[in-house]
Amino acid sequence: MRMDRISGKITGKGRISGTIGTAKTKPLPWYEGEYVITPKFTDQVLETKQRSMSDNVTVEKITTLEVDNDAGGVTYIFGA
Repeated sequence: MRMDRISGKITGKGRISGTIGTAKTKPLPWYEGEYVITPKFTDQVLETKQRSMSDNVTVEKITTLEVDNDAGGVTYIFGA
């Protein structure tokens, strides 16, 4: 976790003086899970909290199928 700090003062003559400091932090461990996720009908948790990641996570689209039905309408099937 990064801890930045800025302190100082502004004088009436338009001058700014002060210090800027950054606390030293430990590097985060790397995320070693999946980067491409197939949706499911149950919750999925990617353990990414407090982890460095090397790429974006991609959530694939849910496969669908559209078919005509006997009533003259359309039936959508998810996860086909």
